Amino acid sequence: MLWIAPLLLSLTACHKQEFGPTETPAAEHPVYAREFPARLTAFTELYNLEHNATKEFLEKLKTFPAPVQGTSWVLVKKTYELAEADGKSAHYAHMRGENAALAAFVAEEKKEVVKKISGSVQYQAKQDHCQSQFHGAIDSSFDKGIAERFDARRENSSQSQLFISENEEKLGKDNIKALRQQADAIATASYLVHVLLAEHHVQLSGHVKEAKTVGNTLSDRLDELEAARHSGETDSEKAARNLEQEQLFTARAELEHALAGAKERLATSEQDVQSARDAFKAAMEQLLKDVDSRG
Repeated sequence: MLWIAPLLLSLTACHKQEFGPTETPAAEHPVYAREFPARLTAFTELYNLEHNATKEFLEKLKTFPAPVQGTSWVLVKKTYELAEADGKSAHYAHMRGENAALAAFVAEEKKEVVKKISGSVQYQAKQDHCQSQFHGAIDSSFDKGIAERFDARRENSSQSQLFISENEEKLGKDNIKALRQQADAIATASYLVHVLLAEHHVQLSGHVKEAKTVGNTLSDRLDELEAARHSGETDSEKAARNLEQEQLFTARAELEHALAGAKERLATSEQDVQSARDAFKAAMEQLLKDVDSRG
């Protein structure tokens, strides 16, 4: 039986060597810690907006199926059911997550991107002896193009939108625009109550747990900066060090307030998410019952 012990040890060693990432916690990184309070406040505000948006979508559902009329109500019901299923799908959720990340990037970087594009276009126009100004047109076209691509990505990830395309004649061409909008609204509401609100609850809880480590990281970095000062540092080095110190002090001062806001939101978050799910379920049941009664 003595042979069992070495075998167990070897199995344990194999288990510990499973392949995976070896990253360190974000809260231990000074740059993350410096940005943490502002991002935590913004994320808490976003989460509040998502809860409010969910209520608005649920109110909108109560107005359906109008203005749809003179159609195959069996197919309309199927459209609504597919839209609800879209919102629950991990595939659809992944697309919405990508869109959100892209939207955040565009919001942060749009000014610089449009500036670069405008500069290049303006330079070429000048070379061609054209005196027109293009910045405004590029800016608005950029917004329109991004919005259209987001809409297209949502539509291409939706089985309900495909079902509408495959049944346009039976659904009635005059109903197609309204049905596409309704299917998109149902899918979005379903995504909010089944995926996003719960996902962001978990993320916000995780951020709250990070706060203590973030505070330690901010203090440690401030100590490092102070200890690194020396008489021979250049003016630019001193300015860079002073700027980082100022940002770190600001972050440390804002951390407690940001944390309090997050904790306040989390206090009722789980119950709010469950209430939203219950309200969505009731709204969908009423909507499908209404559609059934129309034949």
